[in-house]
Amino acid sequence: VIGAATRDLRIYALCEFPSWEVRYVGKTTQFVGERHKAHIRDAKRGQKRPVSYWLRKKLAAGEFLAVKHLEWLTTADDWQARERFWIAKYRAEGCNLLNLTDGGEGMTIADYMRSLLDNSL
Repeated sequence: VIGAATRDLRIYALCEFPSWEVRYVGKTTQFVGERHKAHIRDAKRGQKRPVSYWLRKKLAAGEFLAVKHLEWLTTADDWQARERFWIAKYRAEGCNLLNLTDGGEGMTIADYMRSLLDNSL
């Protein structure tokens, strides 16, 4: 069967270069290099997320960054749990992650801000 049921998912990290310090963990159905380019496009378009601010700063300084493939999954796998695992792992190791949440939500910045407001009321 070909289609969404067999689509591969990837957990990846955006990293400082050349240290390879992990700064952001995400999930994609795209090739990791394509997702990396999409993050850069979003940053250049002014997206207001911590990862985008970081990318704009790196690009303005002419610095490089790296993308690291962490795990290959299928849609049958629990990608949410695996994304949470990787975020927790790198936070425990002391990485200064730019992720807004603990992972697994597929949440936009608007969703995140709305959840903060809802929880504060």
